[in-house]
Amino acid sequence: MQYRGYKTHYINEIQISQEGPVTLGFTGGYQNTKNEDGAYVVHEAGAVFTVIMDAHTGHEAIEVYMDLIQAQEGAIRQAMNLDLKSSVSQIEGLMKDMLLGEFNMKKALTLRGETAFLACLQKEGYLWWLSVGDNSLYVFHKDFSDLGQYRVNQRIFYQWTGQANALALDIPAYVQGVLELRPGSNKILLLTDGVLEIPGRPFENNSYLDRLLKEGYQVAFDKILRQVLALEGRDNACLIGWTAQGRDQALVPSR
Repeated sequence: MQYRGYKTHYINEIQISQEGPVTLGFTGGYQNTKNEDGAYVVHEAGAVFTVIMDAHTGHEAIEVYMDLIQAQEGAIRQAMNLDLKSSVSQIEGLMKDMLLGEFNMKKALTLRGETAFLACLQKEGYLWWLSVGDNSLYVFHKDFSDLGQYRVNQRIFYQWTGQANALALDIPAYVQGVLELRPGSNKILLLTDGVLEIPGRPFENNSYLDRLLKEGYQVAFDKILRQVLALEGRDNACLIGWTAQGRDQALVPSR
């Protein structure tokens, strides 16, 4: 499934949909004039691959990168069917070839605007991600929340791919990582900054997000997006979420 906000703006509207195990929620914002968010979801062989994007200065970057990902969907699905290590390795290679390859370096120069870009693969009890910019990735589980950990990545500002391209610097600037999920249910959430940067910033309270998600993704996303509009959040807001099972025995301290 793909979501290109510029095609269906959802200004002052909320849209929540389901793609297999994955819930997606969108709004174009309160009295906005454009929607520059994008999302892509593939689920295959018990694995989930997602991309979430938040563009600036027009939707061209969303269109280009969405087309690039869509063109590789066959290879992405094939990689998701491999064993764990091969799957992560191939997805990582596909994303880096796409973002750091010669085509992107040349195409980016012709774009009007840029986008934050966050790709994520969940397979078995692991989560892999690659992020350029300030989109957010969370994992909600009691083992983590008891220690105050909710967000997996740090929002990094002044990073995009496109016309202003952090990947075209002398040393490409991006972040990637791997997280072992905890035993039992892990609630995974990706979102754009239109959810966070609203008056009062209620959703920067991670424990509040955690409580909402306990009601289920459909209910939580509806409440979140309604609050975004009620507080007159003018930026586009996009959420992607699903629940994944961790391994029965995850890593614990030796002591």
